[in-house]
Amino acid sequence: MIAVLKRVALSFVISAMAFSVAEASPIVVNFEINTATPTVGSFTYDSALDGSLLGYGDLDAFSITLWSGSTYDLAFVTGGPFDWNEFAFDTTSDTFLDLSPASGIISAITTGLADGFWISGVNDICFGGRCVADYPGADYQTFTTITAERESTVPEPSLLALSLTGLALVRARRRGRAR
Repeated sequence: MIAVLKRVALSFVISAMAFSVAEASPIVVNFEINTATPTVGSFTYDSALDGSLLGYGDLDAFSITLWSGSTYDLAFVTGGPFDWNEFAFDTTSDTFLDLSPASGIISAITTGLADGFWISGVNDICFGGRCVADYPGADYQTFTTITAERESTVPEPSLLALSLTGLALVRARRRGRAR
């Protein structure tokens, strides 16, 4: 009877471990644009979307702080209405794509240019280089590079506890066989 209970418990733990590992987890990407005063930001998406092209609608979180000190978040960039609204991030290469040069690499500018930001990858639009523009007024700073880097992931405590329990049960089962 005890052997049957051990097998059932071991099967349950192994199944739970497989399910926990298969669950999607959040991926956080931090980015920096090398304006004179750096423009920095981050966004979060579900790991189930890894290997795809992301838009604002795919994100769980987004924030950007422009060189000017202006900050914008996911509620702003998905709130609209917008004259320009662009975000294209390739999770395969971890790079931003310029799918629509007129709309910018990353942008969210409300109707009538009343508020928002625009990051252009086109050299001639900002009179001398690629730029980060802050609205209203379209004050801007030029830049040469955008870097994006994923945060390292740490397993959740519940997954670690479940894994250790599974290993303990496997060890107990092996000891029982050795006797």
